[in-house]
Amino acid sequence: EGLIDTAVKTAETGYIQRRLVKALEDLMVCYDGTVRNSLGDLIQFVYGEDGIDGAFIERQFIDTYGYSHKAFERAYRVDVTDPARGFSPGVLQVGLDDSSLELQAKLDEEYSQLRDDRKVLREFIFPRADPAEQHSLPVNLSRIAQNAQQIFRIDRRKPSDLEPAYIIDSVKELCKRLVVVPGDDPLSREAQDNATLMFRMHLRATFAARRVLEEFHLNREAFEWVIGEIEARFNQSLVNPGEMCGTLAAQSI
Repeated sequence: EGLIDTAVKTAETGYIQRRLVKALEDLMVCYDGTVRNSLGDLIQFVYGEDGIDGAFIERQFIDTYGYSHKAFERAYRVDVTDPARGFSPGVLQVGLDDSSLELQAKLDEEYSQLRDDRKVLREFIFPRADPAEQHSLPVNLSRIAQNAQQIFRIDRRKPSDLEPAYIIDSVKELCKRLVVVPGDDPLSREAQDNATLMFRMHLRATFAARRVLEEFHLNREAFEWVIGEIEARFNQSLVNPGEMCGTLAAQSI
């Protein structure tokens, strides 16, 4: 490793980068969310396949992925008709847990969705991944939950005024509002589903009814703040139209 060798390598890598920049310098994120060159040729339907700005991506655990079948059922399964498998005593205010069949149907639907999410993650998206591995996702959900506990001074000894059905409905509605690709045509809907698939799985796993009440101990005010914060942070993390992503990619290799 002499001076000449170092100088030659610097020149070679510098020229490689210059060629990459010149080749990609006209690629830009357009107002319809696509990536196109200066001639309007389509390069990518959605920037990065998820429409998220790389500056807002963080490494996060998807909780359902690493659980065994028993641990998964213990963490998420709720049966309000069976006292042994319902919510922990003292978690809910008196009168909220009415053990109704309507509530149980919602809890069963939530559990079924979480089980389907876990199957897709394990069999199709990350069939060989290490369960302890972190994945790249926007909006750090566990940090938002911790912030809510501190801001609203959550007392873990107090029962929550939050109805389980309200948690499930709020998370479901939030998933619908996280829009990366607008439009009602089949292609737009498919692109939207693909772009938000992983984040929706992560959201449902983190803010499942049992976890919100027994792990985070959130009350109604704190939970509504969490939902609003997630939506705001997600919209903030979307890539801005006009982003010169070609030059960014060329300089990131």
